[in-house]
Amino acid sequence: MIKLAVIGTNWITDNFIQGALETGRFELCAVYSRSLEKAKSFGLKHNAKYFFDDLELFASSTEFESVYIASP
Repeated sequence: MIKLAVIGTNWITDNFIQGALETGRFELCAVYSRSLEKAKSFGLKHNAKYFFDDLELFASSTEFESVYIASP
């Protein structure tokens, strides 16, 4: 199982997560957003366990192995 994290909480991220989870090869572990509240509300609907609003803390985390970036 690949531990996945995402940057961004828009509809495209939602669609990506759904597709990744359908493969059975990914587990969403973490979400980064500029707002911690938004990261939590978005991540909880996909069973994420870790939420970040600090990009440096997100980047130094060892809780995930891959990152999908959906932010300009």
